[in-house]
Amino acid sequence: MHIDDFEFTDDPLGEGAFGTVYRGTLKSTGEVYAIKCLVIAQVKKQRNGPEQVKTEKQALITLGDHPSIVKLHYTFKDDDQLYLVTELATGGALFDEIQRLGSCHLSCARWLTAELVNVLEFIHSKRIVHRDLKPENILLDEAGHIKLIDFGSARFLDSTAPYDPFVGTAEYLSPELVRDEDGDAREPSDLWALGCILFQMLHGSPPFQVLGSPHLTMEAIRAWPLEYAHPEALDALPETARTLIIALLHPEPEQRLGAPGGLKGGYDTLKRHAFFADDEQPIDWQHLTSLPPPPLVPPPPLPAIGSDGTVVNDTLARRGPLPAADRSVLLKSQASTRWAGLLDPECQELIVLSTLVTKRRHLSAKRRQLILAEGLLLPGDACCGSTSSESARTRTDSGTSPTTPRGTTPRASRNGAPQLADISDVEPASSAAGASRASGASGASGASGAGGSGEGGGGGGIGSVTRESIPVDATSDTASNPPLSKRDSFDDTCLPSTCRLFYVDPATLEYKGHIPWSPQLRAEPGLRGNFKIHTPQRTYYLEDAMGDSATAELWVQTICYLQKRVVPPAFRARPLPPDFGGSYRRSVGGEDDD
Repeated sequence: MHIDDFEFTDDPLGEGAFGTVYRGTLKSTGEVYAIKCLVIAQVKKQRNGPEQVKTEKQALITLGDHPSIVKLHYTFKDDDQLYLVTELATGGALFDEIQRLGSCHLSCARWLTAELVNVLEFIHSKRIVHRDLKPENILLDEAGHIKLIDFGSARFLDSTAPYDPFVGTAEYLSPELVRDEDGDAREPSDLWALGCILFQMLHGSPPFQVLGSPHLTMEAIRAWPLEYAHPEALDALPETARTLIIALLHPEPEQRLGAPGGLKGGYDTLKRHAFFADDEQPIDWQHLTSLPPPPLVPPPPLPAIGSDGTVVNDTLARRGPLPAADRSVLLKSQASTRWAGLLDPECQELIVLSTLVTKRRHLSAKRRQLILAEGLLLPGDACCGSTSSESARTRTDSGTSPTTPRGTTPRASRNGAPQLADISDVEPASSAAGASRASGASGASGASGAGGSGEGGGGGGIGSVTRESIPVDATSDTASNPPLSKRDSFDDTCLPSTCRLFYVDPATLEYKGHIPWSPQLRAEPGLRGNFKIHTPQRTYYLEDAMGDSATAELWVQTICYLQKRVVPPAFRARPLPPDFGGSYRRSVGGEDDD
């Protein structure tokens, strides 16, 4: 094997202390690999550098049969570099995914933690300790399963060869190593790192971290009681997750849950923890690596609720339908708002956006609470409209939001015996050792929408959108709304959704009208907090009550996101009950009150 046998990409996959990792294609077969190119001169300069390279090669050979560990295919060298050719994981690093999402959904964190428990049990059964377990060293394959990498710091417990006792990353070092740099890093050290990773997946940052200061980070780990960077975040976690993290982050290694020979039980006890059964589908340990993992998505977006009645949860507009468990969490979070009684409990409506606006029509200007709600499209209730004088709820079906699929580069083959060159002759050279109302809103500027009279006839009452207003192909727009990949969606567990845009008197909560949702609905930003909402029947002229342009742009953006996601099907009438919503008053004859 020679470097000329491969064709490299220009952009590196990653960089390390000794060299760079590239994507490379074996010319003879077309197989794609990750190739770690280590500069021999840099390896020799580092204390224990050659030993680390040998350790990584030996660990990958010993552990290469496990599906959650990256497989080593070839090793070779030339005069300047060493090359380790490994399986390519196309899903990226777990660290990058946590950064992208902010934090992980509980079901996703549970699954990834289970896979880590599974692979750590295997590694420890071989009498090997990883010693540098962290999200940067956990890759994801195309399906979302983990691939553990970077075994240069690993320790073979049965080996008598000398090793560096103090290695790892500050945020994931266990107390026994922080208290004594000559401490004995054994299996419980990896379990401590596992607890840190679980916390980070659920919160977004490690439990012990002082930014810019590894020394202060280690002081927080050394302290007793432990000085969590975000103790309130730990208290806010689900009980089963919190108890598991505390059991893994015990300062005494023999007291850590899962420690082989420890006082709390080994891996069998760890696997029986309630955290791994606290789901609609408990972890199937026997088939874990062959089953499809849950989608890698953030947790349910909790609304920002202001004292003035403002509710902002625009993230709902950018995501696909929520699973039932997430919807229940959000329903509880909005139950305390003034507008909860205006929502349809049968459809489990969630408030996406609710702010105080000035609604202008002809010569009048009235204060109204504008509310955008998203609810379930119930089975057998394809949509609602009205072709009679009886008002009806306007329902729309939800498609799935298009996403950019992750790379689909073919994985490296596991067939054939790996060709491993002897790199044992590399000797060291002699040398000395946030949320505001319009958080994140941005939008294009547009024409002013202040004042003016409505276009066309009256806006119509609830359900004024009829079958005739829907384009023939609106129900089958799969080209612009492709289905999400299994990795990124909840397709199997969610009902499609519908949305409703209405306004009420903010003082009396009396219903005043609604803006019929249809494929033709269009929002347009204006100046000084003004914005327009165009429908086939009329144009609604609205202005943020505080004249805030950012809030107006947030409305335009949110409506735009929903328009991309919601695809209305054919309509049929479904009248509302007379007492629906308590003070929610239905208009008579299909006309808005104002």
